Amino acid sequence: MLCIEEQIEEVLTDVSGREERKRILHLLGVLFSPQIEYQKKRQILQKEFQVQMSKETESEMENMCNLSDGIYDRGVQQGKAEGKEEGKFESTVYHVKRIMEALHLPLEQALSVLGVPEEEQEKYTRFML
Repeated sequence: MLCIEEQIEEVLTDVSGREERKRILHLLGVLFSPQIEYQKKRQILQKEFQVQMSKETESEMENMCNLSDGIYDRGVQQGKAEGKEEGKFESTVYHVKRIMEALHLPLEQALSVLGVPEEEQEKYTRFML
């Protein structure tokens, strides 16, 4: 049995025109789509692309699916972390401005009142001045 790379290479050798390019883009879309589950990918590869699924091929494909899921999950986690950090920054800026206005304090004192660590105060000072 051929491994998945060799089978995909066979599909690629037939790419010569617009329809063939669409076919290969569809193949790649199936392989790397986070919305298509492993079993459905397997079925599409067998029916539409005549990819024979040996144990080795299935293992490779499962690893590829897990990799794309891992990349997607890591991106989501990174986005959430960045969103939280941005929200924290914006909230701090808002509250510093409110303290400055209400208590008529300079920026440095307002940052201290809020308990902003000294090592972070410079970024707020640069942003707000």
